[in-house]
Parts: sequence; C-alpha cells; structure tokens
Amino acid sequence: MRSVLHFIIATTLITTLYGVELTTEQELKLLNYKRKISPSSRVKYQRLMRYMAKVDRSSAIEKTKRVSNEDIKEIKLKHKNRKLFYYVKTKSYAIKIDAIDGEIIEKRRLD
Repeated sequence: MRSVLHFIIATTLITTLYGVELTTEQELKLLNYKRKISPSSRVKYQRLMRYMAKVDRSSAIEKTKRVSNEDIKEIKLKHKNRKLFYYVKTKSYAIKIDAIDGEIIEKRRLD
C-alpha cells in the first residue's frame, strides 16, 4: 500500500514539474469547445442577442398575429448568417421576423 502511495505522489510531482504545455491551437480549441457547452456562455449569448435586437419579443408576436391570424406556438430569437431574427411558429406558418427593423424575412406554410 505504501509503495502505491509513494508512486502516486512521485508521478504527481514529476508531472507537476515537467508537465506538457498545450499549443496555442489546442488551447483555443478547448476554449471554443468549453464555450459551446457552458450554460453560462449560452445565457450571455442570449442576453447579447436580446440587447442587440431593436424589435422586442412582444412586437414580433403582434406582427405574427396580424400576418397569420393564429396563436403563437413557439418564438425564439436566433442568429444565423449575420442576421438576427425571431423565428415564430404558429399552427400553420413558420415566420422569420428581422429583429433589427421588424420586417418579415420569410413566411412559409407548414405541412
């Protein structure tokens, strides 16, 4: 038992003194991966998107109701291809509303 303990302590000290450093590229990959799975990063990302949006959620809901005459099933603020938009689903439609100027980007009928 003592020899195992001595071995563990010795290997810990050796790896601490002579530990291998990650390259910059490896470090950046890890940081990027960490950001993608970190819940706090997702919250910060959502807050930033809400801050950048000039059209609020309630305005997007009102516009969707006027265009489709249906109740909202789902609404999400999304960012894709340098565009910030609300993705709104109703019973029959999927509508994308620009979060900057409030214009309808896309309206498609769901089957």
